[in-house]
Formats: sequence, structure tokens, C-alpha cells
Amino acid sequence: MHYVPGSERISSGNPSLDVILGGGYQRGTSILISGLTGTGKTSLACTFVRSAYEKDQKVLYVNHEESRDGMVAGMLSIGIDLGPAIKHSALRVISMMPESLGIEAQLFRVISAVKRFEPEHLIVDAISAVKRIAGETAAFDFLLRLVNACRNKGITVFLVNQSRGPYEGHEFSGIGISSIIDTIITLHYKDTGNEISRFLLIRKSRGTKHSNKYHDYVLTDNGIQFDMVQPEASLTTY
Repeated sequence: MHYVPGSERISSGNPSLDVILGGGYQRGTSILISGLTGTGKTSLACTFVRSAYEKDQKVLYVNHEESRDGMVAGMLSIGIDLGPAIKHSALRVISMMPESLGIEAQLFRVISAVKRFEPEHLIVDAISAVKRIAGETAAFDFLLRLVNACRNKGITVFLVNQSRGPYEGHEFSGIGISSIIDTIITLHYKDTGNEISRFLLIRKSRGTKHSNKYHDYVLTDNGIQFDMVQPEASLTTY
């Protein structure tokens, strides 16, 4: 409870998203990226990984969904090559099935890796998989302790959540994980009649100015692209 949030902004890796966020992410805070399958959650996280590598910052990526090689191969389809970051020890990927260890062992393994690797940023993909170990209450406790441990070290934490429906995006347990998160980004599908499009919303970004509008985006061979985001876009603080 006694950590001091930093005021430094770090790029999301996408100039348009930086505008939507009012200048990028806040370093040393907790960010939740939540959405249905196929909305681009991992793509958004890996866009940041590439940007961090280009700025000589280290990222620890805990992947509960796929192997390191599978993630690297998947990101090539949108023009993101994570190979150089791994080769130069700027990105370390820990791939493990949630069921392979108990909840305490999972927490110990991640925190031990943080101590050894000393990253500036941590990504956990997907936190919804952690619920399979011991249920929502234990998963919430796991995330609370992990986020607090990273906050005390000034580490930015990205939590990726696989939502179950269009309106279930960021709640865990009776309290709700949103109570410990600084920035919540939700990704959605939209049926436009002849195609399915994607859109992004910043649900909250504690203490910073950010857009309160829905923003359409597409996943392309050259990464994530947003439709006409202007610097003068409507910003709000909450």
C-alpha cells in the first residue's frame, strides 16, 4: 500500500494507442488487457514488448496459453519479430500450464524469476487460466500478491485476461480485480452487418487523461492499426 506511483510515461509501441492513452502507459503501474478470443490481446502485449526492447528495457513474459516458439511464430503474422529480443536476453518467456504447479508454487516461480531476471516489465498471459488451479478467490489472491510485489520494485505489470462474454471483462472474485488495477483496456468485436470489426476502449486509467471513446482497429501484416486517431481526441481523467 505504500508504493509511490511514477509519473514517467512509456510508449505502448503504437503511436495511435499512445494518443488514446494520453501519452502512453504509466511506468511502474498495473495494466489489464481484457477481451474475447481473437481480439488481439497478445498482439497488444507483444507490441509493447517490441517497443521495450528497442528502448533497452527487459520484459519477463509468463505465458499460460502457448509455448515460447508458438508465441514467436504467431506474432510474425502481424509483423512482430520477438526473436532479436530473446536472442539479446531482453525478453525471457516462461511457458507453463497452470495445472502443472499449485498456486503458491506458481507465485514463487514467477517472483523468483523476477528477482533473477530483474525486468522493467512483467506480462502474465492469461490470468484467466490461473483460475483453473484453485478457483477465483485463490486467483485473486495470487494476482494481488504478484502486483504488489512488482509495485514495490517499480515494475510495470501487464495482465492479459480471456473474457467469457462481451460484458465480462475485468472482474475477479467478489471484490473484482479492477480494484488493484491502474489501467483497464478492453477489446471487443462489433458486427457491422457484412463483417466483424474490432474496437478498443480505455475503461479507466487512474489519475491520467485518456480517451473515453471507442476506437476501431485492425490487425495487419504491419501490426495493429487504428482508424484516424487525432491528438485532439476527447480526453478525460478517472
